[in-house]
Amino acid sequence: MKDIKGFLNYYIGQDIDTGTGRVTLTGVHIDSFSRVAKAIVLNGNYTHSIDLSILTVKPILRQLSDMTDGEKKEYNERTQRKGYMAQVHADNTDWLIKKGFDIFFLIRDGLAIDAKTLKL
Repeated sequence: MKDIKGFLNYYIGQDIDTGTGRVTLTGVHIDSFSRVAKAIVLNGNYTHSIDLSILTVKPILRQLSDMTDGEKKEYNERTQRKGYMAQVHADNTDWLIKKGFDIFFLIRDGLAIDAKTLKL
C-alpha cells in the first residue's frame, strides 16, 4: 500500500491540503516515525514551519487528462528534442511534476486531491 511520505518531496512548490486549509509546500522533513511532516509554508509576507500529520496532507494535483491544448503542444515538442533519451525523459518528468500533474496516480489512490474538483 502506497503512502504519501515517499512522494511529498516531488511536489515542493505545489499547493497542499492540510485537512484544515491550503498552503504552498516549500520544504519537507518527515520524522523517523513517519507520522509528522514538517512543512515550511509561505503565508502572506512571512514563512513559518508547521507540523502536519502525514495522514491528512494531500497534494492538490491535476490529472494528466486535464492537460490543456497548449500544454499538450509544449509536452509533445519537448518529447521530440534530441539528446540522451534518459535525460530527455527526466526533463519531461520534471516538467510534468512542476506543472502539478499526478504522474504517480496519487489521486486514484486517495493520496492527493484532484484540483479540478476544488472550488476557486
